[in-house]
Amino acid sequence: MSGFLEPMRAVAGDQPIDDGWRYEIKWDGIRALCRIADGTVTTYSSNGNDISPSFPELDDLGRTIGVGSTMLDGELVTFDQREQRPSFGRLQRRLHHKPSIALRIENPVIYMVFDLLVLDGNDIRRLDFDTRRSALEAVLEDGESWLLTHVDRDGDALWADTVERDLEGIISKRSTSRYRSGVRSTDWVKTKRIRREEFVAIGFTLTTTTASGFASLVIATRFDGELEYCGRVGTGFDETARRNIQPRLDSYADPSRPGWAVSEPDAVWLQSPFVIEVAYLEMTDSGRLRQPVFVGLRDDKSPRDVAFEGRRKGEVA
Repeated sequence: MSGFLEPMRAVAGDQPIDDGWRYEIKWDGIRALCRIADGTVTTYSSNGNDISPSFPELDDLGRTIGVGSTMLDGELVTFDQREQRPSFGRLQRRLHHKPSIALRIENPVIYMVFDLLVLDGNDIRRLDFDTRRSALEAVLEDGESWLLTHVDRDGDALWADTVERDLEGIISKRSTSRYRSGVRSTDWVKTKRIRREEFVAIGFTLTTTTASGFASLVIATRFDGELEYCGRVGTGFDETARRNIQPRLDSYADPSRPGWAVSEPDAVWLQSPFVIEVAYLEMTDSGRLRQPVFVGLRDDKSPRDVAFEGRRKGEVA
């Protein structure tokens, strides 16, 4: 088997607790699938883009796995070297170009491997999670730039660990689950400590100061399949983020006025929206974010795939 395989995705929800589940840390990074064939490694983002040039340290995977055509699933993570926590901002600096040696040293990437889809040319997605995990552990050892994720049978203990280490949350996986490519399945459940979601940047506002550039991004998400306005985010942009975002805004101004333009009369709308990740305090009853902060660009995600997974204020589980 060759080529890209769509990843299986988790639903948002509370942590399931019984003997039929396995638990892993939810790493704050970029989902990536690595195909290894004849010693050559091709790294794909979750939407199928070849991102291999940005992560050359994964090339050594081809010499490590001593079997034929193989495909791994995992998360690319860059750690804050002082706090030893994942830093999505640092990971952003590694995207979109082939990194220099200095950049690789400054922002090293670790591939957190959690699943095996193809083994020696054989598609094993039909096998249950526990069997796939055992096969993964048999063919891959930890390396300088990749690690096997820890799988725990005690979800409460792992959750306590994420709280102590101030991590994002956990992923619960049913031990008998098959790997269902392209499906958001209830066999995988992600439980977050921190409210963070992907939103679609649909427009922007201009700064009213003497500085050039944008003041905020106007954002939206899908509720029940329909794209709805969620407000704007105007904080969290460092110099690198602004440098990466501004060309998108310069190129895609749209003269049309969407239905919610009354809420943003001064906004410039985008012909080609893009996906960003935003941290926020809560979502109000009316679908507006409170205290939103920009976290990073999500070029690995498509606007058509964005749908709100949290809760509006006042909603119950």
